[in-house]
Amino acid sequence: MPNATAINVQNTERSDNPISHTGGIVNYTAFKLSNRDFITLRFLDFIFDGRGQRSGFETTLGSWTVGWTHRFFDLILSSDQRLLSRQTAD
Repeated sequence: MPNATAINVQNTERSDNPISHTGGIVNYTAFKLSNRDFITLRFLDFIFDGRGQRSGFETTLGSWTVGWTHRFFDLILSSDQRLLSRQTAD
C-alpha cells in the first residue's frame, strides 16, 4: 500500500470569520500482512493549535501511532491502535 500525506485545516472557532488558525500534518504507511490483515504506522501526526480552537489550549500536539486491522468479512473489521503523543505549550 502506498504512503499518504494529508494536510488538514479546520475552522472550529464559532464566528463569522471562515479562517482557521488550526492546522495539521499526517503521514502514514500501511503494510499488508495477508488478504485480511494489515499494519498501519503513522510516523508523523502534528496539530498546530495556536489559538486553542481544537484542544482548548494554545499548543502543538505530536503523535506516533501503530495500528493493526483484521477484516473478518468485507464489511466487518476489527482495529487496534496504540498511540504515543506529546503536547508542548507555545
